[in-house]
Order: sequence, then C-alpha cells, then structure tokens
Amino acid sequence: MVHNQAVETTLLVIPNSLIDFDDFNQFLDLCDTLLSQFNWNGEFQIASFHPKYQFSGTQADDRENWTNRSPYPLLHLLREESLSKALASHPCPETIPVSNIETLNSLSEREFRRIFGDNNN
Repeated sequence: MVHNQAVETTLLVIPNSLIDFDDFNQFLDLCDTLLSQFNWNGEFQIASFHPKYQFSGTQADDRENWTNRSPYPLLHLLREESLSKALASHPCPETIPVSNIETLNSLSEREFRRIFGDNNN
C-alpha cells in the first residue's frame, strides 16, 4: 500500500525501452497484473502514452491516435479517488475522449504540423 497520500499523480517516462508498441502493450498487461497482485485496483489507474500509440481499428496515421501519443513510452499513474473527484466536476466526462478526437480532426494540416511537428507519422 502506498502511504503518501499527498502524491496524487506520477509520470514514469521510459526513454530507452519499450520502443516497439506491441512490447509496450505487453508491458501494460504486466502492470495491470501487478496492480491486481498488490491489491492496488481501485486505488490506482494507469494511463498509457507511446510514440506509436494506435487504437484498435484505426490506421497508424489517424489523428485520434495522437490523443495518446508522447515523445517516449510513458505511464501516468493516477489515484482513482482523485480522478473520480475531477471527473465528477465535469458536466459529461464520457465525452472527453470524443471531444479530444474532434479537436484534433478539426485542425488544418498546417495547424496539426505546427503542434506535432513535420515528422508526425
């Protein structure tokens, strides 16, 4: 059990490993297993980001994938209680991912490249 309740969130950046997205996904499975083994389900949640993140059923260059991309493989560990409180203050939290995708899709190609760079594929 993690006893420091003052720590709300932690980022784990993995710059020199898990470059292959399939390897990263397998690592996430291991992380989920560890959450269960240590009885941390319900206390912590992991949000994942990767340079080659690709949602199931999408093409690699689909903009929606960019909502979960980062320069390096990255795990964002969140306290579920804090996340629940934050989501409770949002009028419609289930629309957040859809809104993020719509925002990316509404960008012109020029705007998209300005934000994400010319080498975004």
